[in-house]
Amino acid sequence: MAAGAAAAAAPAVRRSLGPLRCGAAGPRGRWPLPAPGVSLRLCSTGRAPGDINKPVIERIIRVDHAGEYGANRIYAGQMAVLGRSSVGPVIQQMWNQEKDHLKKFNDLMVAYRVRPTVLLPFWNVAGFVLGAGSALLGRKGAMACTVAVEESISDHYNSQIRTLVEQDPEKYKELLQVFNYELKSSLMN
Repeated sequence: MAAGAAAAAAPAVRRSLGPLRCGAAGPRGRWPLPAPGVSLRLCSTGRAPGDINKPVIERIIRVDHAGEYGANRIYAGQMAVLGRSSVGPVIQQMWNQEKDHLKKFNDLMVAYRVRPTVLLPFWNVAGFVLGAGSALLGRKGAMACTVAVEESISDHYNSQIRTLVEQDPEKYKELLQVFNYELKSSLMN
């Protein structure tokens, strides 16, 4: 009986919310949590997943985003220590490239509706500490850390490219282009 009453009340609840539009403001500038049976998603923000392997794509994008975020924090730590030294401009240039990579993965997370890893706060601190710690060892220590991280990232992208090609290269064409670009970019550093 209660389930039937809730189902009957759902249209009335939807009507009481009024016309909802993307970007519309609700009470106090935000919408409250929706009533039971009313979808929280009011507008489409990403592409339809189609027949992609959603769990694999989510894992790949989440892991790559975490890696790019961690790399950004490593460069931030290195710049905090070596930013005013002779190697500072080189680190800044590499950091700027990593910022572009992170932006691309932020865009992919939105496009594919992927949540970031819950370990992002850990990567924030650990990346900065690793960057600053390696920079405290001097220019060679910072560069050794950078080379090790970039080699690890390259291996990781190669593995992901193989996974997507094995599944269906045409279906994952956009992601393969991104990973190939990222792989080439990390090899150039």
